[in-house]
Parts: sequence; structure tokens; C-alpha cells
Amino acid sequence: MKQIKLKIGRLFFALTSVVSLSVEAEVIISEYVEGTGNNKAIEISNMGDANVNLDGYQLIKFSNGSSNQTVYNYSGNLAAGASLVLYNSQSIQPFKIARHAISEIYIVKHNGNDQFTLNKNGIVVDSIGQYLNLGYFLKDVTLRRNTNITIGDTNFTDEWTSGEWTSVGKDVANGLGCPGINRCAVQGLESEALVSSSDAAVKTFKYSSLSN
Repeated sequence: MKQIKLKIGRLFFALTSVVSLSVEAEVIISEYVEGTGNNKAIEISNMGDANVNLDGYQLIKFSNGSSNQTVYNYSGNLAAGASLVLYNSQSIQPFKIARHAISEIYIVKHNGNDQFTLNKNGIVVDSIGQYLNLGYFLKDVTLRRNTNITIGDTNFTDEWTSGEWTSVGKDVANGLGCPGINRCAVQGLESEALVSSSDAAVKTFKYSSLSN
């Protein structure tokens, strides 16, 4: 009987571990753009296999290596495999992909020494950059999250490394709208990738990542 209880206990631990992992892996920061002038964007993607309610998700910017915060509150439902982009409203036209993006100037106004965290109900589920670091290591770059990364970097105070990211140059907008390191291809019109939101113009094209 003791042996049976032990096996059940181990099974319960394994199941709860899987559940916790799937929650952490749902939504991550999948692309970061800091380019010329106002060419700036932040993309999040749902890496899970079910729709995610974005209520309770926040993007927080720590400006200029400080603890000063700017907060953006997400809303709506993000479909499995879909992405949502916040872009600077004063960026050049290739960044203004309004079918699957939201124009935002205050939080998407970074200059390379800012840190971003993605929070869910007050808990950090992903991050990019280094907290309280004035270094400009995120300047003049487009970074896309490597395809094998499905769980966010929750340790936002550790030293920044680019190991989870691929750099594709400066002022590159053709990867915004889909996860992965390649450019995106439109598959169809106005899919339900973003089911609903309080923000305007956020129904999306269904994008996939091309191999070249």
C-alpha cells in the first residue's frame, strides 16, 4: 500500500509540474526592435496550444537603466501560435501593420538601455534587458526569439545575455506578426488570431514564419 501511495504522489508531482510549465510557456516576448528614430516595436506570442486571455498581462518598461516604470495593459484573447505587436506610432510605414498590431507611443519609446518585463497578474513571466543597467546593448538591433524558446526568462535581475535571441539587423520589420526567427508570410485575411480587445484595429492577418 505504501508503494502505491508513493507512485500516486510522484504522478501528482509530475502532473502539477507539467501544468506549471504550460502556464509559464503560454505567452513570451518574441521580438524586439530598436532602430533608427522611432522605428521601435515589441511583439508577444502565444506559444501554447490554446487561446490565452490577455487580461492581467502587462508590458512594463524600466526606462534608461532605472526603476522608473511605464506600463501597458493587454486585453483580449490571443490565439495559439498568434502574435501581437506594439509599435511606435511615429515609426516608418513598414512597422505600421495595423491589422495585427497596436499603435502605442509611450511604452514603445525605448533607446537601447531600457528593460522590458512581461507580467501576468503581477508576476514576471518573461523579460529582455538587464535591470538597473545603463548599457546600450539593446540599441540599433532587431532581435527575434529563437524557435526553441517557449518559456520566458523570469529572472529579470540577472545579467543580460543574447543566447535566446537571433539578431537580424537594424530597422527590420518583416518578422513582426509571427513567432520565430524568419520573416512572416500572410496566410489569409482577418483570422481570429486576436479574438477581441478593447484596443482598436487589432484583428489580425494569420501569419506564419517563412524559411527565408
